Amino acid sequence: VSHKVTSFLQTLYRSINCFDLATRKRIATQLLLPIFDYADLIYPNSASTCLHSLDVIYNSVCRFVLRCPF
Repeated sequence: VSHKVTSFLQTLYRSINCFDLATRKRIATQLLLPIFDYADLIYPNSASTCLHSLDVIYNSVCRFVLRCPF
């Protein structure tokens, strides 16, 4: 899950200047967040270190949408 979302984000960050806020939000809700939703069955049985890495990646998606600095 984390590798897939990070690879998408790396690709999207290359062309972040081409997207306005509405487009970045649509990309996140239609392409990136469904990956998190698909894997929600494994979250209760995961270690806290794995969940922390997913939380970091989720925050990266939010920073992509809002265009906040790292």
